[in-house]
Amino acid sequence: MTKTIASIYFVDVEAKRPLYGGYYRIPAIKKGSEPFLLRVDDKIQRSQEPGPDGKTKVSARYPVDARDIADDILREWTRETVGMTPDCRPGIWIVRDEVPVTDDQGRPEFDADKRPMWRPATDTERAEMWAEDLAAARIANANWADYLIRQGDLLADDPKQRILISGPMKIAARYFGRDREWLEELKDNDIKHCPYCTKAIAVHTVKCPHCQEVVDVEKYAKLQAQRDAAVEAARSEPVRPPVVAARQSARV
Repeated sequence: MTKTIASIYFVDVEAKRPLYGGYYRIPAIKKGSEPFLLRVDDKIQRSQEPGPDGKTKVSARYPVDARDIADDILREWTRETVGMTPDCRPGIWIVRDEVPVTDDQGRPEFDADKRPMWRPATDTERAEMWAEDLAAARIANANWADYLIRQGDLLADDPKQRILISGPMKIAARYFGRDREWLEELKDNDIKHCPYCTKAIAVHTVKCPHCQEVVDVEKYAKLQAQRDAAVEAARSEPVRPPVVAARQSARV
C-alpha cells in the first residue's frame, strides 16, 4: 500500500522512525507554489525480544501499514506542538484516495478484524476531496502563521526572551509580509536597563513592560502630544445635522 502526504507549509519538517528505517522530510514550500507530495510505503519493523531462556535475543519482524505510518507522521507535524488545533496548524494533510465502504443505508462496513473497509475513490471523488483538503489546509496554515507571529510579539517585549523567538516565527512573519522589528537580531548595544526596576529592556522602549514606568520622557511626551492633537482635531470637526427630506403640504 502507498499513501501520499501533501504540504503547503512554509517550514521544512522531518520525522525519524528508526525502528523500521524510516526517514521522512518535506521541504519548506514557497508562497504560491504547488503542494509538495511525499510518498509513504508499507514498512517492515524489526525488533529483538528475549528468548525462552531470558537471554537469547530473537529478532521479530512486523509489517507496518502505510496508512498507520502516514497518520503517525501527520500527528507529529500537525497535532503535537502547543497551539496546534484542527483549524490552526501547518498546512499538511494526507491525500485522500479512498472512501469508506457503506451498506445500502449509508452505514460504514467493517472487516473480520472490525476495521473499517475502504474502496478506491473515483476521479471525481478524488478531485472533490483534494479541493476540500487544500482549502482547509490554506486556512489552517494562515491561522498557524498568525499564532507564531503573535508568540514572537509576546517574546519581543522582553529582551531576555527574544532569544526564544524561533525560526518558524520569523519565517511566518516574512512569508506573510508582516513587518516586525524582532526579525532583526537583538545585539548587546540594543539593550538597556530600566532605571526603576533595573530589568533589561530594548533600547527604543518608551514605557517599561515590567514596571510600567516611563523610561523615555521626551519621546513619551511627544507621543502624548500627538495623541492629544488628534483627539482635539476630532472634537473640533464640525458636526453636520442629518439631511431631512422637506415635508410637502398636501393641497385639498
